[in-house]
Amino acid sequence: MQNANVLCVDLGGTNLRHGVVNYQGNLKNFGILTLSDDEKSPHGIIKILCKIMNSAKENFNAIGIAIPGFIDFDEEVVVSSPNFPTWRNFRIKKILMEKTGVPVLIENDANAFTIGEAWKGAGKE
Repeated sequence: MQNANVLCVDLGGTNLRHGVVNYQGNLKNFGILTLSDDEKSPHGIIKILCKIMNSAKENFNAIGIAIPGFIDFDEEVVVSSPNFPTWRNFRIKKILMEKTGVPVLIENDANAFTIGEAWKGAGKE
């Protein structure tokens, strides 16, 4: 696993930030996309993510996505999101796993931020 890379995605209300992070937590590349209203639909987000995955400069072994809103972790769905009003019980994890064959983790964006700060940021010590 020490050579593993993760494609990390932060879905915001306006921008989608993405990068590949290695096992040690070092960012290998980074990009920001401004999302149009059409791209915020479930179909639009999947289309954008597929483009990002296909153009990734680094190989990745997993995908992690930080999503604003309520996530049902038992059902593995995004129940709703204030930034993506058309998302209702969106099975983004299942769809991306089927398209890529790699493990996908979805997490609430505030939780993901907290975990990141504890691992590599201000909460590290």
